[in-house]
Amino acid sequence: MRFPVLLSLVQASVAGFAFAVAAVAVGADVVSRAELDGVPTLTVQGDSSVRLLQINGAVDHELNCFLSLPEPGVPFDQLRFADSSTESEVLATDGSGSLLSKQVHSTWENGNVRGLNLTANLDFDEFVGRTDYGIKVSQVDPDTRAATLLVSTSCDYLIAGTTVFSRESSVTASGATEDKRAICSGAGRVHSVPYTELTGQLNSDGSYKGPSTLELYMQTQYLDGSAVTTPAGLGQGKGGRSPADYAGMGMSLASFEGQIVHNVGSCKPAEGSYDNDAGVFVLPEHCGAAYYTAPSGQPGFGLAVEPYRAGKLEFGLEWADFTADDSDFMDEAWTSTVTIDVTGAPPPVITQVSPTYDFRQAGGETLLVDLYNADDSLGRECSVQSTDVNGSVTDIIFGEEAGSFEKFGFPTFSESATFVTGAGVGRELDFSVAVARPDGLGSTETVQAVFFPGYDYDFSYDPQVVRIDSMSPNTGLESGGTPVTLSGYFPHFDVTRGDSILFDGAVIPGSYVMSSTETSITLALPPRAEMGRNYIYAVSVQIGFEMSAALDFRYITESASASMLYTGTSLRDGRQEIGRCNSARFTAQVLPSTAKATNYTWSLTRNGDASKTNLLDSENLLEAMYVDINSADMPQVGDYTLTVTIHLAAVQVTTSLPLRRTDTLTIGVFLHTPTARAISIPEAPLRLSAMVEPPGCGSIGDVEELMFEWTFMDKVTTFSYHSAVESNQAQANIESPARLGWEYVVPQADLEYGNHLVNLKVYSALDESINGMAATYALIQKADLVPVIRTGESRMDVTKVSTLEMTAGRSYDPDVTYPQLPTANITYSWACVTASKATFESPTACDERLLPSNTTEAFTVPKQTLQALGAEQTFIRYSLTVTKADRASQTSQLLVAVVDDTRPAVTDYEIVVRNVLGEPLDASAIKYYEPVVIDVAGNTDGLSWTYSLVSPADTRFFFFSSNLISDQGYYNPDSQSTIGNRYPLGIRANALGAHMTYVFRIDFEKVGFQTEPVFVTLTTRERPTLRFETPQITEGTTSSVFSLNAAPSFVDPSFAYYFVLTEAGGGESSLRVCVGGCTGYPFVNMRIGLAGNYTLTALLYDTQGTAQLAADTLSTDIIVKDSDVTDRYRSELQVLFHQGDDNTWTSLANDLAFMLSEDYESEEALSAVRRMAAAHSAWELERSLSLGGSVAGVGQLGGLVRAATHDVSTLAIRSSVGVTPTPAPTDEDVSTFVKSTVYDLITGSKDIFCNAFPNTLHSEQCIMLVQSLATQKCIDADGVYRLLHVVKCCGENVPEHTAYSLMAKTLPDVFFKLNKVSVNEQCHVVLHRRRLLAEEEKPNNLAADVHLAFMQAGTGAMVNGKGAGHTGSMTVAPATKSVRRRRSVSAGADAAALLANAGVNTSLVTVRESFGDSMVPGSVTTANTGQGTLTVAVASNSEQLPQLSVEGKSTTLKGIQGHGKNNFFYMKPQCFDKVFSPAGDETVIFSYYQAPNFVVRSGFQAPPALGQTSEGLHWTVLYQPDVTTKLREMKVDNEEDACFCWRMEMTDTSGLVGDLKPGAYTFKQLKQYGVDVGRGAAYQYDELPVHIEGSSVEEKWVEACMAQPGLVGTAPTARLAIFGSTFLAGFNSLAVVGIVLGALLLVVVAMAGAWLVASRVAVVAAAPPRALGVGEVFVDRDIWGRSTAPMPTSPSVPQ
Repeated sequence: MRFPVLLSLVQASVAGFAFAVAAVAVGADVVSRAELDGVPTLTVQGDSSVRLLQINGAVDHELNCFLSLPEPGVPFDQLRFADSSTESEVLATDGSGSLLSKQVHSTWENGNVRGLNLTANLDFDEFVGRTDYGIKVSQVDPDTRAATLLVSTSCDYLIAGTTVFSRESSVTASGATEDKRAICSGAGRVHSVPYTELTGQLNSDGSYKGPSTLELYMQTQYLDGSAVTTPAGLGQGKGGRSPADYAGMGMSLASFEGQIVHNVGSCKPAEGSYDNDAGVFVLPEHCGAAYYTAPSGQPGFGLAVEPYRAGKLEFGLEWADFTADDSDFMDEAWTSTVTIDVTGAPPPVITQVSPTYDFRQAGGETLLVDLYNADDSLGRECSVQSTDVNGSVTDIIFGEEAGSFEKFGFPTFSESATFVTGAGVGRELDFSVAVARPDGLGSTETVQAVFFPGYDYDFSYDPQVVRIDSMSPNTGLESGGTPVTLSGYFPHFDVTRGDSILFDGAVIPGSYVMSSTETSITLALPPRAEMGRNYIYAVSVQIGFEMSAALDFRYITESASASMLYTGTSLRDGRQEIGRCNSARFTAQVLPSTAKATNYTWSLTRNGDASKTNLLDSENLLEAMYVDINSADMPQVGDYTLTVTIHLAAVQVTTSLPLRRTDTLTIGVFLHTPTARAISIPEAPLRLSAMVEPPGCGSIGDVEELMFEWTFMDKVTTFSYHSAVESNQAQANIESPARLGWEYVVPQADLEYGNHLVNLKVYSALDESINGMAATYALIQKADLVPVIRTGESRMDVTKVSTLEMTAGRSYDPDVTYPQLPTANITYSWACVTASKATFESPTACDERLLPSNTTEAFTVPKQTLQALGAEQTFIRYSLTVTKADRASQTSQLLVAVVDDTRPAVTDYEIVVRNVLGEPLDASAIKYYEPVVIDVAGNTDGLSWTYSLVSPADTRFFFFSSNLISDQGYYNPDSQSTIGNRYPLGIRANALGAHMTYVFRIDFEKVGFQTEPVFVTLTTRERPTLRFETPQITEGTTSSVFSLNAAPSFVDPSFAYYFVLTEAGGGESSLRVCVGGCTGYPFVNMRIGLAGNYTLTALLYDTQGTAQLAADTLSTDIIVKDSDVTDRYRSELQVLFHQGDDNTWTSLANDLAFMLSEDYESEEALSAVRRMAAAHSAWELERSLSLGGSVAGVGQLGGLVRAATHDVSTLAIRSSVGVTPTPAPTDEDVSTFVKSTVYDLITGSKDIFCNAFPNTLHSEQCIMLVQSLATQKCIDADGVYRLLHVVKCCGENVPEHTAYSLMAKTLPDVFFKLNKVSVNEQCHVVLHRRRLLAEEEKPNNLAADVHLAFMQAGTGAMVNGKGAGHTGSMTVAPATKSVRRRRSVSAGADAAALLANAGVNTSLVTVRESFGDSMVPGSVTTANTGQGTLTVAVASNSEQLPQLSVEGKSTTLKGIQGHGKNNFFYMKPQCFDKVFSPAGDETVIFSYYQAPNFVVRSGFQAPPALGQTSEGLHWTVLYQPDVTTKLREMKVDNEEDACFCWRMEMTDTSGLVGDLKPGAYTFKQLKQYGVDVGRGAAYQYDELPVHIEGSSVEEKWVEACMAQPGLVGTAPTARLAIFGSTFLAGFNSLAVVGIVLGALLLVVVAMAGAWLVASRVAVVAAAPPRALGVGEVFVDRDIWGRSTAPMPTSPSVPQ
């Protein structure tokens, strides 16, 4: 619009100039009039009256005159010239004739001027109007310098056109008013006004009145001589002019930046007027500028300038009618420009903020801010100020939504940005927007935006929160379509801006929302299949980041079915068989399991009975989920039918089961049906589990030992409890039994696709005719192939100067297990479409050059192809499908944006979505309950990256570090700077919501490279819920069998079900055991061995034990009362073990162990133990006789049987000749019984728990049983070793979810107790001299092994499932005493004495403390032998180790901080390459144990010095996980550098005087855990040099380094002045054979004897012991110093 106007102005100017040029007649060589008349003449050449048309403020004219001087003429140097203008505003001259040019035309003979040409070049670029231009010529007297006028002339000029000008009145010094006019029109004329003078007008109430007015004025000179100037000029010429005459003057905008609101097409500028009352001009509609007439008659040019608008505003004026009546000018049109420059740099102006309602306190809503003056901004930030009750002001920052900033040009010249509100509270909060922009000096400034005049905005948070009060209905058919109304508070709910209704974490499509108000939302129920697999969904409403509490909605199945679970029967000929001594339980089940039954109707009829008589009492079974049927209910042998009808809310379903009653002994067998699974999903072996019930009659031996014959995939395998004991561990890669044969573990690698029959035959080892059978199917499905494009990113950018490398090489078959390649034999199918926008609204098929020519794995798109793409091909969406044989994957997609950039793109990177252990994960099926790592590997030097969350738009995800893994070596957005980051992003378990899609953005940084982002998409799995049916029977006795059944909201093969029993009202230290065998199946039977009130909770775990997914606790307690079966626990446990019933065995064993522990406080404790002892003796006798044995062979309690009256004072011997009364068991009998029972429990625990399926809650029961068993006064070495082995199995099998929480509570207490047992000399009281021997008849090393076992078990527990960067700590200490079944103790002293003597109720520990060669009896507190702190760190490179800030160290150390300021382990940098692999792909676990000084402090080995040694040892072991993830000790290849270092605290430095200084010593371990060795071969002082780094007597520490990690302690040392070296002083039975100069100490220690036989052995000679004196004892010790004779309590001396 601007250029045509300017062009016309130029053309008009040229034309005007051409018209105004008059012909100049050069003076001819003729006699002039001056010569004839004798006077000078000055003649204008041409017309002396000139009309000119001023175009764009300017026109010029050349005026030619001829000066003729009569003879004798005038010398040229005596001529003087002057000019003048009558109107200086039209033409200004200085009077000096400077506008004139002169040229002598002719001279007289005397050389004086005769004729002279004068030319005046006149520029009329000021005001239009009329003026006379005059020229005067004078002669100057050379002597007097007086000037005499010779001649003058003039020319009348009319400059036509219009001038726009400003007027400013000012007062002069004299007080007069001076009116200054400045031209604003024409080329180069600019009227400047600062923006501060144009900030708008306000009404008296502060509201916006309008824009600022800018008054300019107009002066018009017409060609006919009339003019419009001032009132005095009116009436001239045409009789006066008014603005109405300007109707033909057009107005256009040539340059415009929003300073006015002006519609050129609609505005009629000549219709402006003046409001005399208001004293201001009035613009016509649609006009931002117009012409008007002031009250004075002065025509004006008025503008309404918008506030805070800067920049040039240029108008183009054109008036064609102005010359229409003049024949000389009718071909020309007057034009001009008017330029106004609003100067300065105004701040951004906020014009509107929307919406204006109250916002959610949680934030997350979008806030649109309209503003202007922000077009050059570099960034924007919004904030509100909140003031708390204390007056503290907090800025709540609202981040700008990525990509939301928009610029709008003509006509608004404005911008807008969308901000995401932050969390906060408060009302009418101050609102501000800060804008970063260039400051014009090469830097950046931040300015605060101002509000548009009269506009204000206060931000308020809604005091109410989004909520759902009710949902109607809360059930609906799974086909969907039902209108569902949510009632509550939903202010401004709008799906178009991102508000949503969620079913769990999934957003329902907005199309299902039918209507919404502030108090209700109505939606059409989506079909269940669209939402997922759940039947129960938590429905919530999210507005912004604020989410309501959820209400459950249940889909009603339209295809329910019924089935039965049955135990106690045997499958034969298609019928479930019940033998003559069987009791069977039938449990009704409805599928899907979420369908809730209202009641059940059962019937049992005999086939052939025409009357169909129901043999069951149906009136009592209306609400019974299960029925018990025994042979008495089926009085006749034959076939029967059991039917159940399950009544649901809308329908009822029925199922029947054919039964057969036989007269044989039958073993009841039930097989759980495993959920259909793939080979790879879950990542665990197939677990086939049975429930077995032997017949209730028959002799003990006939059914004591059972055999289990499993048939699966045409393979027959027979197990018994012997098989389980011998395997010693259920393994994932070997077909093996578990749970004593009740389970069959099939490795993943052995699985094949298909629906496989599973058969189990159980029979008696003595009589195979006593048997039972069951069958089921295991469906192994094909897992979906996983297509992966490039490295798994979902979006990337590539520049046109880069090549695009495409590959599908990471696609894989998840069912292929090691050592096969999961990527082999896969075929790839590529496709793509292109579009101009990333939304792909109108996609087109790809150019064939963007695709490979065949089904290749990888291809390259060259940069030439990318450069040839047009604008409509800016975005490419690639799709990949992979196939393998008859299997095809889902489609994976990658969006590629082609960027027109001259820099190469960053494409040399790899992205891996993995877990913390480095195992890759399927990004489309992320387990929200596991940690997830987005790992980026950049192969380009200098490449770094940062992360952000794009969707869902909850930026708080990165503001809370609790969501991110903060271990060393992970990205930390809270750090001071993330510049240069090369760490992975670690996301904590449960930080991602279930059933959601997350898009993460990775921004690369590399100098010289285009750094557009890459996107990674993670989709999480659904979250299940669990419903725990209240058992039919909730009250029973210790002999009752309770059936438990749990139902998940959907079925998945990765689910494992556990039922946990806790004591009602118990605290953290109370009972918590997994009941029902921890099978992982949702249906179990259980028994409880001790009377009490219990709480039952059903837990849903994933199969690998990484997380608890759901839980449901019964509202009704389980009440158990005593029964006489408790007396038979010991014998029953043996039978259960042989029958493979680990389920009941572990439950009863746990209760029995507790009954025998010191924690069981009951007035019945003594009598209960007596009864058990007697009952077990009776059982042994009966069993021996049934197997053909004799009474004599039964044992010490051989003939004892319990009387029917339960009177323990009278017992009898049962034999073939009758019954004879005999005395009750003695205290010694009971003590023997307790010890043998404890040993049996320990042995059984080892065989069961070390044979358990890994990653189950069985480990909780395991560790609790160990805890009870360890609470014994005395356990022999073999028992302790077996317990240690059980603990090892507990730790290896514990689920990752409970690993640390379980072990941190229990392990320290278990090992505290085992430490006491290992050093308690009272456990070895005998009447003759002998050492404590293991089964191999060799001295053992028990105390050291207990500590080593704790180090290994604790390390394993703390690193279970943890990745590099993790650290943890655990301290050995006694646990809070259990409150389980605590009762008031009223038993007398006799009971307490008996229990103490039996090892039931004591914690007394007495050990020997030895220094030097003297044996001084005494007791040592358990702190000396039991307590210690274990700290671990996991790393694959040095960066992932914790940084240590150590006083006195100038450099940052990498290592582990122990317990206490001066206790830590670290590595010197030269160690790193020797510990970590160069690629950083191997995990190293650093285990640092501040152990008690068990080697020296308790007298196990002679101390290294006569002075005080350290209270503890510092033990560092490096582990690495092997292929089975178990820990193996790492050997470091290093012999020279002392790079492994410890700073150790010295508790006592009082002896460090004189030459004695703090020093250190080390042990060499000569044995492995659990291996008995010969005498003196456990530890010896090491020959390794110990480098003393430094020490401080005042601060009580010494720092030492070695070439290898190991076991280090502190001791005084002496310094030899002659050598300047340090060595250990005062060694006992040691020979110092070498000293290394400097600070290195080389000590070679030789034991004076393999073991010490002593009471005061002479130091100087190996003399035999002297004779014993009165009150002394010969103490014969093993290498740990455990005596085999008691310290005398009387003068008598044992022999």
